[in-house]
Amino acid sequence: MRKKFLVLLLAGMFLVGCSSKQEEKKTTDSTKTEEKKEESKKDETKKDSIGFDGKVAELNDLKIEIIEYKIIKVGEKGNEYGSKPVIAFWYNTTNKSDKEIDPTSAWMVVFTAVQDNNKNMVNELKVAGHPDASLLDTQLAKIKKGGTVKNAVAYELSDETTPVTLKATQGMDGKDLGQKNFEIKK
Repeated sequence: MRKKFLVLLLAGMFLVGCSSKQEEKKTTDSTKTEEKKEESKKDETKKDSIGFDGKVAELNDLKIEIIEYKIIKVGEKGNEYGSKPVIAFWYNTTNKSDKEIDPTSAWMVVFTAVQDNNKNMVNELKVAGHPDASLLDTQLAKIKKGGTVKNAVAYELSDETTPVTLKATQGMDGKDLGQKNFEIKK
């Protein structure tokens, strides 16, 4: 009788142990599933935040925020040596990755400037001389992860009335992120 009691007691303990391990496994699996769902939501949110709203271009690896723009006439400060008026943009570039990113390359990969004043072809504007001597040392600076560096860029205008459309893409020939027209202020 004593042996039967011990066998039954051990069997009962074994079953209780198995049952609690199964519950623990179910809880762990459930937690992992929830974590995967949260991770997936974060990825979707990250993908949704990629774009250009006319002021900020947000990509996976970097963010470019346009601070200001202005038209600089020939001979004025920032366009002392040019032969055409320019549109100049000042911006901050933030590195969100471990990649080597500098503000000038980031801008050139993301943005194209166009004046739609030719019915037969796309009029992409040419890059002009750097419009801000105080930023010459930072234009090719390697931005640390999480760091932000200010820079500027200018484009030669083909006329002084047609707005400049700044088009953003996810890398050269990449996905269209948006665009904004910038009026030629006088």
